[in-house]
Amino acid sequence: SPEIKETCLFDDQSQCNRLNTTNNFNFSEDVNVSLLLRIDSNPDPKVMLNSSFLAIQNSTKGNGYIEYIYILPHLKCEDSGEFTIRAINGIANGDTKKVNLTILCKPRNVTTESRKIETKVGSAENIVMYVVSSPLPTVEWCRVTGFDWIVNTDIYDYRYEIMSEIQVRSELDFGVYGITICNQEGCIDDNITLKPRDKPEAPQNLSVESVTFVSVNLSWIAGFNGGYNQTFKVLFKTTDTDIWNTTTIHTHEIKTGSVMHVTLDQLKPDTSYEVMVLSTNIHGNRNASLEFKTKVKLDLSSSSKLASNSWLVAICIGCVISILLVVIIILLVFKNKTQKDKRNDSSALDNRALTSTNDHSEIVPGMERYVDMPTLKRASSTHEDNSLVHVVPETSNIRETPTDEGGLVNMAGLRNGK
Repeated sequence: SPEIKETCLFDDQSQCNRLNTTNNFNFSEDVNVSLLLRIDSNPDPKVMLNSSFLAIQNSTKGNGYIEYIYILPHLKCEDSGEFTIRAINGIANGDTKKVNLTILCKPRNVTTESRKIETKVGSAENIVMYVVSSPLPTVEWCRVTGFDWIVNTDIYDYRYEIMSEIQVRSELDFGVYGITICNQEGCIDDNITLKPRDKPEAPQNLSVESVTFVSVNLSWIAGFNGGYNQTFKVLFKTTDTDIWNTTTIHTHEIKTGSVMHVTLDQLKPDTSYEVMVLSTNIHGNRNASLEFKTKVKLDLSSSSKLASNSWLVAICIGCVISILLVVIIILLVFKNKTQKDKRNDSSALDNRALTSTNDHSEIVPGMERYVDMPTLKRASSTHEDNSLVHVVPETSNIRETPTDEGGLVNMAGLRNGK
């Protein structure tokens, strides 16, 4: 009966120059491997590997044994496990030997429930995938998620469960997430795509831009559309009724962050209104609301009367100011004229006094012996209305004679000895 002495697996026969007795063998699935057995058998045995007959490549006889080289079939890492080698030659039951074959391969056959996941903002998605790999793989995100991968061994040593998480905090968290899976045999890439599937976000920053007694201008910022086209509707009513009026906003493309405007007219003056803006897609709608009040309508007759009164007051004020300016100007002119007249009167008096003095200083011819001019004294008295100048001789033999209208002294009497 055959007896298996030693075993060896190799892709290069030189690796088996020193045979060992281990029963564990590792090799890559891309490599063609041969099995070398030292069997003591007569006649020559047949060798089976898990019930499959192996083809003999060649055989050589040694000292008391025969070396048989068998070509193994192409094995994959899914075939890794315990193998049974059986040698028989028709005598008795033959011989059986067990070996553990670990077939190495780079990661492949990644499976998951879905590579395209529809979700919404504010959710967390658990990602679970399965991969064939030998040995154990490492997994990394190609895009930052804030979460690591957990790798667990599945039922078999060559199959692994990998798990991680993605949190969707905003619209920016949707899209493709790349995954890199590696081991010592190589790497592969895979990906997960997150698609939005939700109602649109509510309009943001809804506000009143301006309001009159018959209209109002509203504005808001468009939020994320939830992954589908969204439309806007504006509903409004007075606060004392339940009847809503509706206006639809027509636009070709609404992007996140777009500023929307709408004008509501034909409103009632001095009335409170409630407004609701709805953002809608195929999955539903969200809304934002506010209240406002229109202005009071002005009475045109009162306005005209007020305007007339304002004009009248303005005219009166203008007239008063004009009169004051005229009075001030007249006073200034009169004052300047009075000062000028005073200066002129003073100059005229001085000139008359000088002229009168010169007239009385003339001596009638023949009087030089009676009058000594250097001894004359000037006596003057000046008044605002009239001024007289008298020349008085110092000698007592000459008496004063009244002047006539021409202002000349009649000296004829003196000559006659009167």
